[in-house]
Amino acid sequence: MPYQNILAAINLYEDYHDIVHTACQWAQQEHASLTLMSVLPQAISNVPFAYDFEAEMIDKTKQKMQALLDELDRKDIKTHIDQGSIHHHISDYAKDNNHDLIICGSHARHGLNLLLGSTANGILHTAQCDVLTLRINKKGSRLVQKPYQNILLATDLNPCHKAVSEQAKRIIDTFGSKAHVVSVVPDAAALGGFYLPQMQMELEKQVKTQLADLADDLSISPEHTFFKEGSPKQEILDCAEDINADLVVMGAHTKPNLAGVLLSSTANAVLHHAKQDILVVHTEN
Repeated sequence: MPYQNILAAINLYEDYHDIVHTACQWAQQEHASLTLMSVLPQAISNVPFAYDFEAEMIDKTKQKMQALLDELDRKDIKTHIDQGSIHHHISDYAKDNNHDLIICGSHARHGLNLLLGSTANGILHTAQCDVLTLRINKKGSRLVQKPYQNILLATDLNPCHKAVSEQAKRIIDTFGSKAHVVSVVPDAAALGGFYLPQMQMELEKQVKTQLADLADDLSISPEHTFFKEGSPKQEILDCAEDINADLVVMGAHTKPNLAGVLLSSTANAVLHHAKQDILVVHTEN
């Protein structure tokens, strides 16, 4: 179903304009309400003058948010400024205020930065609604600067995939994009050495049949339907590159079981390494 209440998480001390512009576009297309939120870190109590600095930053942030609203000239946009753990406050605010989509920026993370995590990664793991991450370069601009032309649905074809597929199809139709779908069966290496040839063949046969049925249901042509074997993260990334995808749609479980943990970890891995925007659709089961 269309999104009704969108929350855009921005850092007012970075170049946020592309994120805000994209959030406004999504809100307009979805006929949804839009809230802009910025979270400041909590003051460190044992640092001299920390609270004075914090008060100054809060005041400055309010001024910057008001300047942004004046620039947009949109009286219908709400704003919220908070302090504390950034991704927790964003996720909690979204839950408490019935937001069904969070939009945030995502920078490439490597080495120590990857180990420490990112705001987008934290939101992905703590949010109970869908999350759209926009890939941002070092200059603060989106890597995807044009309307979505190729959208890739990455699915593991588990029983919950229907809700994700339906949302992907709706978004594809909304943007008038070309639809593609990929499903990946982990190979022996990806399964950590656990390998039974007969089981592998049966799994491949089952996935191919389900994938063909899904493509037919979504009116996706066979040449835009991909069955892959290997590392799910790498195969999804490679497929997205091969078809010049602008957006990858994936699923994750709000209350994950073992399969949900694996799916969420794949979404997390793709988020860190993709050049495309990533929409993670949360499911309950």
